[in-house]
This record gives sequence, C-alpha cells and structure tokens, in this order.
Amino acid sequence: MKVGIIVPLPQEMKPLTGNKIPKGHCEKISADITVCQSGIGRGKTRLAAQRLISHEVELLISWGSAAGLSPKVAGGDLIIPRTVKVDNKIYDAHGPFNIELLTQIPDGVRVHQGPICESGRLLVSVDSKKKLFESSQCLAADMESASLAEFASEKNIPFSVIRTVSDPANMKLPRAVLAGMGPDGQFQMRNFLKTALIHPWEWWSIINLAWNFKKALKTLKIVAQLLKAKT
Repeated sequence: MKVGIIVPLPQEMKPLTGNKIPKGHCEKISADITVCQSGIGRGKTRLAAQRLISHEVELLISWGSAAGLSPKVAGGDLIIPRTVKVDNKIYDAHGPFNIELLTQIPDGVRVHQGPICESGRLLVSVDSKKKLFESSQCLAADMESASLAEFASEKNIPFSVIRTVSDPANMKLPRAVLAGMGPDGQFQMRNFLKTALIHPWEWWSIINLAWNFKKALKTLKIVAQLLKAKT
C-alpha cells in the first residue's frame, strides 16, 4: 500500500528521513512512502494532504507528537487511535493498517489505541489539558489529525494517526519554549535564550520537556523503521 505521511514539524521529520524537506514539499523516502512537510495547523494539513493525493497515495497518515490529556499516557508513549473526535463527529481510522502495525510494535513501547482530538491552539497549561480531557475523554490532542480525518472522509481515502506524547497531562509548557517556537515550528534560539534568562526558574521544566520530546522522537523512530521495513 502506498502511504502519504503528513509531518508538521521539521524535528518530527527526522525519524523518517535525514533529508531536509522544505515546508509544503513532498518527497518519496521509500518505494511506498511519500512524506510532506506541512507546517502546523488545519489549513496546512489539508494542503499537504491534497499534494499527497496527487502522488497517488492510498492511505494518509497524521504523524508527529501530541499533548497528553489523560493521566494514563506518559511522555514517549505511542498512540495509534481507533478514532479521531472532531466536535460531535467521530472518524474511524483504517483498522487493517492499524492492526498490522500494532502487531509489530516491540514490547518495550507503551502503546494506546484510545481516541485523539483536536486542539485549535497549543495547550500551554495543565488546566487547559484537564478541561479538554474532561470534555472529550480523549487520550491526547494535536492540531492536525482532525483536519486530516475530515479531508480523508471527504475524499473517501483511508487514514491513520501515529502520534507520540511529547508533553504529558501534568506538564506545563515553559514560556521560553513558546517564545522559541516560530510560526512554522522552526526553533528560534535567540528568542528562547532571551526568555529563559528572564525566567531562570523554568529551566527544570525546559529540561523535563526536552527529555520527554526526545523520548517521543525515539518512539517515532522505532515506528518509522517498521514502516520502511514493509516497503
């Protein structure tokens, strides 16, 4: 099966390929895998999905990291949800693809199949994550999977979601990290350092987030190797 993988952030592309792919561009990384660097958010996800359709892919994948909502998920955990919740609608991911992939996940990886939902903005505080969990009962949230689920339904093409938890439900995002994040996910070191120096008490939170994001990328690397082995 030819798959198209939508990747929001450059850092999340690294587990799939060492090539630097410009935003909005697609590249074939194996016989049956084409990736697209989308950028963050709904509109950019739809554009990337449309580009991948032109490459005649048969399944679309929302790939990357996610914010944990449920206390049951930890940093680095893998989420391959059966469903994506969008407001009052529920979209089913492609069962056969998910089942085949799940059978290959090694024992050392914690994996969940519960639902994932959309956040229209970064979930900065613990309280914002708690409120979204209480209203949705989803394991995690991101800013792209819902848009992909809607697009896939409109085009009658199957989809899947492969996400790893970068910031668990009990983690607040440090101000320095937010300041260092550019509009397209490019890290802006100058802004990061400037804010970190003003708020030195956040250094432990920064280190903790970096550690969890590293674990999330490590899990994505494991899944990337499994996907490539199938092609």
